[in-house]
Amino acid sequence: EGKSIPPTSTPSCMAYSSSIQAITDYARLIREVLWEPSTLQAMIQTEKNNNNNNNNPPKNLLPAQPRPVICFGGSYGGMLSAWIRMRYPQWVAGAIAASAPIWGFPQTNNTGIDAAYATIRHGLAQSYPPNASSSRTLPDVIRSESSERNARHATDSNNHCADNLMTSFPLIHVIGREPMGLDFLTQTFGLCRPLQSTNDLLTWLQTPWFDLAEGSFPYPSNYIPFALTHLNVTLPAWPLQHACWKTGLARDFG
Repeated sequence: EGKSIPPTSTPSCMAYSSSIQAITDYARLIREVLWEPSTLQAMIQTEKNNNNNNNNPPKNLLPAQPRPVICFGGSYGGMLSAWIRMRYPQWVAGAIAASAPIWGFPQTNNTGIDAAYATIRHGLAQSYPPNASSSRTLPDVIRSESSERNARHATDSNNHCADNLMTSFPLIHVIGREPMGLDFLTQTFGLCRPLQSTNDLLTWLQTPWFDLAEGSFPYPSNYIPFALTHLNVTLPAWPLQHACWKTGLARDFG
């Protein structure tokens, strides 16, 4: 894939690399550095020479046979860990993939359901904790979770967040089929330029909800905001549910 590599003068040229290129690079590194007999022998000889020069007995020598390789990763790194194990089982003995949505794409999801849709809907359907939880730490939340469960059930019957939000997306798509509808959406959302298609609008509307679902922890956290913007902004506890109830999206519109 050499011809696909941008020149070194291109800003952030690594951003043009694909996940396939990434795991291929890792696999080549594992194969040539950790598995090739000639490389292993050269590393062993270097270690021996270093020990002899220091007048120390040889120790911690690399084995003459390849060692098993285990990959670790979280989020995108977790996806790469899982994929490299699936694609190159001859080089990778196992993978530990944390928070790795390897089936999180419509074309790869076995159920045929968009995983982003399922993630947001699941998050919005959860009970919203009492406001007092927003200032508590994770241990506080764990200790009192059972005592709060009954109190939260009272609000469940009034939670229309998932239905209201998920209904709005296809409705926007239907409205935008006609030029008059695009004009209506442009004015309603106060867009800077006339809307040509609903695709960009829907992406803009859906993205923050997915990000809130991804970072919907039971305690305040700046993990998602910092990962996305490098700004030190702290989300409240249960930010997905918090946004739903604070915006009035939970109410029944009839």
